[in-house]
Amino acid sequence: MAEYLRRMPLFAAFSDEQLGDLQSQGKVIDAEPGDYLFHEGDAAKGLFLVLQGGLEILKKSGAQDVLIAHIPIGEFVGEMSLLTGQPHSAAARVIQKSQLLQFDPSLFSSARSSPIVRLLLTTMARRMRNTEAAIRKHERLSSLGKLASGLASELGGPASASLNAARYLPKALDVSQALSMRIGHMDLEPPQISYLNTLQRQLITRTPVPLSPEMRAECEQQLAVWFDEHEGGDVKSAVSEFVAAGLDVAKMDEVLAQVGMSRMSAVLHWLDAMVNVVTLSRSLISSSARISELINSVKAYTYMDQSPMQEIDIHEGLENTLIMLRHRLAETQIVREYDRHLPRIVVRGSEINQVWTHLIDNAITATNACGLLTLRTSREDEWLVVEIADNGCGIPRAMQDQLFQPMFANQTSDPTKGLGLETVQRIVVERHRGQVRFASIPGDTRFQVYLPLKATR
Repeated sequence: MAEYLRRMPLFAAFSDEQLGDLQSQGKVIDAEPGDYLFHEGDAAKGLFLVLQGGLEILKKSGAQDVLIAHIPIGEFVGEMSLLTGQPHSAAARVIQKSQLLQFDPSLFSSARSSPIVRLLLTTMARRMRNTEAAIRKHERLSSLGKLASGLASELGGPASASLNAARYLPKALDVSQALSMRIGHMDLEPPQISYLNTLQRQLITRTPVPLSPEMRAECEQQLAVWFDEHEGGDVKSAVSEFVAAGLDVAKMDEVLAQVGMSRMSAVLHWLDAMVNVVTLSRSLISSSARISELINSVKAYTYMDQSPMQEIDIHEGLENTLIMLRHRLAETQIVREYDRHLPRIVVRGSEINQVWTHLIDNAITATNACGLLTLRTSREDEWLVVEIADNGCGIPRAMQDQLFQPMFANQTSDPTKGLGLETVQRIVVERHRGQVRFASIPGDTRFQVYLPLKATR
């Protein structure tokens, strides 16, 4: 037993004598899945050390039990009631065949016999809870700040484009209408009028074929020469918009053949107005679609209007997180190595997306937003594994043992290292019974999140 306890990080520094005393004062008990060590409201039942198996901490929310934490091998449970003398504030239930070392409450009675000691213990427990609550609040605000910053950056462009298009579109329509009436008063034959109506419909409804930058530049140069040769100097400044709308030299020759040189100047001005209306309309549609896409991504990222637990495709969460962090990616190269055959899993979707947000954001920072970010998904036995890797500066060996401590980022000279990793650990390990592993050397840092494929609700 002593050697087994020594392998636990909690007791690594204990001497043989101290481990012997620890073992002699406790009682080894076996527990089956579904057994309760204590219920919410029970008087202190003692201190329990998990030797094998695992526990979950549940708290009542109305008629529903809410999972608060997962207690793995090597961790204690029951200490708060022993410290404060208050009833248990939550229940402890066994989730798999377990073995525990139980310490009777009477062992701690002497520590609470003194009023001043009891006061100190109660105060310390209260301050621990307050500190933890403050840390949680800071983490939530930090995540909210990142999300808000990303949204502000992503929405700024399309919102500005949409506003500009909406502002100038009425004037463009007014000019277009006036020029259309001018064309209507010209002595055009019915086939010519029909041709111009068809051309107008094509400009409005048809989406031009995208051109490569080289091809586009060549078409613009050819069209500019054509304008010079056919008295189109007044609309030459709009040559780029003409090409974007699908009006090249061949189409201009076709228009010229239909209306004749004497009417070409008026028709070119009318086409210029039509192209301006179409360009503004498409800008309005494109920017509105982008805003709608972002709103849908936010809803998907936060699992808005859904229950806390969802059955999800893990890849959708990764992709939605990348959208939320697009403003941070800059020149980051993203490599996706997804196993698309992975099954859907039951998780707290919004919390898991917080995990991806912290890990990806840290990776971006480590590479100064211009490195390589690799996202991998795979399956190992009964685990779904997500790996987030970067080729950044790495995590110094001296800091690696502290990464998952609360507020670690604010305790170091580099505020980017370890940011949010205590949150990652808590969400994955305590809330989802998973594991978080990492390895880091300069140029290769990898965080691996293991989530059970058979999660319980």
